[in-house]
Amino acid sequence: MTDVARSIRPRRSNLAVPGSSPKMLDKAKGLLADQVFMDIEDAVAPLAKPDARKNIVAALNEGGYDGKVRSVRVNDWTTEWTYLDVIEVVSGAGANLDCIMLPKVQGPEQIRALDMLLTQIEKSEGLDVGRIGIEAQIENAMGLTMVDEIAAASPRVETIIFGPADFMASINMKSLVVGEQPPGYDVGDAYHYILMRILMAARAYDKQAIDGPYLQIKDLDGYTRVAERSAALGFDGKWVLHPDQIAAANEIFSPRQDDYDHAELILDAYEWYTSAAGGARGAAMLGDEMIDEASRKMALVIAGKGRAAGMLPDRPSLCSVVRRPSRGAAIVLVGVAIIALASPVVTLSLAPWLSAAIMGGCAAGFAVGATRALLGDRGDVGHRITCISALWLPVACGQVGLSVSLGSDIVLMLPVFAVPLVASVAWMNAGAGLWTPVRSSAL
Repeated sequence: MTDVARSIRPRRSNLAVPGSSPKMLDKAKGLLADQVFMDIEDAVAPLAKPDARKNIVAALNEGGYDGKVRSVRVNDWTTEWTYLDVIEVVSGAGANLDCIMLPKVQGPEQIRALDMLLTQIEKSEGLDVGRIGIEAQIENAMGLTMVDEIAAASPRVETIIFGPADFMASINMKSLVVGEQPPGYDVGDAYHYILMRILMAARAYDKQAIDGPYLQIKDLDGYTRVAERSAALGFDGKWVLHPDQIAAANEIFSPRQDDYDHAELILDAYEWYTSAAGGARGAAMLGDEMIDEASRKMALVIAGKGRAAGMLPDRPSLCSVVRRPSRGAAIVLVGVAIIALASPVVTLSLAPWLSAAIMGGCAAGFAVGATRALLGDRGDVGHRITCISALWLPVACGQVGLSVSLGSDIVLMLPVFAVPLVASVAWMNAGAGLWTPVRSSAL
């Protein structure tokens, strides 16, 4: 097959929808799941499978799943339904399909067989060869022992999925509650090895790792607890069987806003510090934290998940250099406020020539700082002067009204703008350790 470039698709929440229910297929369009997979396997009775294929083809061609990954779970290769599932769905709606999910995968040859069948259908139907991905579901002991070979079997493979119910049965686990710890296992996590084994194979071959379902659909606390376990390891998402589970999955498998913001800040700062303008340093201090190449790699993971989830940095748009609230930062802002209130009275009492001199000096200083920032020198005073303009502008606008009310003329109004700017820069430099320079694209 043709090896096509594959983008990482967000799969925090993977909604299972039975293909035998046109009502549920239609309802899924309006739900906020990252992926919708239409099932022809366990959720559909044998006699209902032919109609389920037709329902799925109709739903895919009708559309309405914008922004979602569209996948179809076919039956596994040990059944008599697999080839018809693939042929009818891909021939009928291949242009509107993203992936085929293959359950109970036990070896790489099963992935290669599906790859070959997909390639033949794509060529026959005039579809882009290699575009449709494969999701491999690991549901038994044999599949887990072969998971590395399965992950590497085809460039089409996008995800490795843990199927807990069938897996528990395959190893004779003493539990009927899917996802929960078996009775008597009171130390550690009975699923830890399985999850880590799948995760290692996925990461080794640049695939996504997806956790399977939690069957107690009314127990949202239980779902959250189990999802947090796999999310903590590094899994990319989890199945959802009910709409109430979607919001929990999307939240759990997204970075926290603070973590995402910090990851983006690390990336910005590291790019600056390793540049020629930033000193070409391999390691640097970001506030109280040392960052280096390893920090960048970890930040990339968090930032990548946040970007895929559509998150945006929660930082001020004009100045993103405040690392965290602190007593020093509060002092800076209090100082600016005091000067903003006092400066109209002070400047209106000055002689016009002295006011003009102050204004000229302030304008020159600001021009130097702004020029340094535009040319790439975003450290020390230059960056701070530019950033403080975000605080200075609203203050100055307020002072105009106050100055007019005091009966000032145009000459005396000019330094009203300048005095809080100069004083604010002084305050800012006094708290220099609180401000971290980042590249301009982060502003």
